[in-house]
Amino acid sequence: MKVKKGSSFYEDETTKAVELLTDQKMQVVYYAVEADHRIVLTPNDYSVTTMFYILSGSFKVQDQKGTRNYQANDVFLFVDPTQSVEFHASEFSRVLAVTSEHNQSVAAAGEYGELIKKVEEKDKYTYGHSNRVSAYAMSLALSYDAGYNIVDLGTAAALHDLGKVYTPKEILQKPGKLTKEEFEIIKNHPADTYRLLVETTSVKIAEAAAQHHERLDGSGYPKGLKGEAISMDARIIAVADVFDAMTCRRTYNEPQPMMDVVAYLEGQPEKYDARIVAILKRRVEDGSAARIMKNYSAIEN
Repeated sequence: MKVKKGSSFYEDETTKAVELLTDQKMQVVYYAVEADHRIVLTPNDYSVTTMFYILSGSFKVQDQKGTRNYQANDVFLFVDPTQSVEFHASEFSRVLAVTSEHNQSVAAAGEYGELIKKVEEKDKYTYGHSNRVSAYAMSLALSYDAGYNIVDLGTAAALHDLGKVYTPKEILQKPGKLTKEEFEIIKNHPADTYRLLVETTSVKIAEAAAQHHERLDGSGYPKGLKGEAISMDARIIAVADVFDAMTCRRTYNEPQPMMDVVAYLEGQPEKYDARIVAILKRRVEDGSAARIMKNYSAIEN
């Protein structure tokens, strides 16, 4: 069976493939895959992002980077794959595949990719941070609402630190506490991110990325927004961002255990959306969060 989208398609040997939505910008397909069967994602002749969310079961994913294991509640993202990617079902499995044309032009997408690389070259400890935050955010969102628009969310999360390209390397790599003046410079990066994104994505995506340091009680930056003034996308990205920052080695801290970070977030319901933190706790308890960290580390290496 083949489910076709333009000149790209999924080849599969599944017992069931249902196209839930299709238009000029997006395709959503549900697959029920028998054990020992597979789905193959093939390269496209235009720029797309494909997100897979495993509803139940487990898959082994094989591409040029090697083989990785994914289970229920895991989410993984492919942007313009240049080679085929095979998904082998280890057991009867159900998966949702969302394919979307990029929200910005191919040229802009390439430019953003280069800017992200420049940010991560400035600060080696943030290598892969953007991809992990995007994966965590999409997993949290789909657990919060199965119909959540994870395409916009995933894009905003992947680009949330883009504005750090203007932050001096010395500040990003400083091992000790920042001075008041240095922190004021750091606080410029959300506004810089907004300016970089708003012209070539959408206001929704740009605002979600720019609000990831806002807090529900108004103590965040750059605008000190409160409560409902902060988008749900930004609330989710905020939790994912803090979780990844605290569980990875950075210039200013050693990695902390995942449950310790959950406890930290739970202790500040005035700042972080308690519904999203509760979902994060479940994803840590069931191992989904650890698999995202492990699998994205494998992709980057």
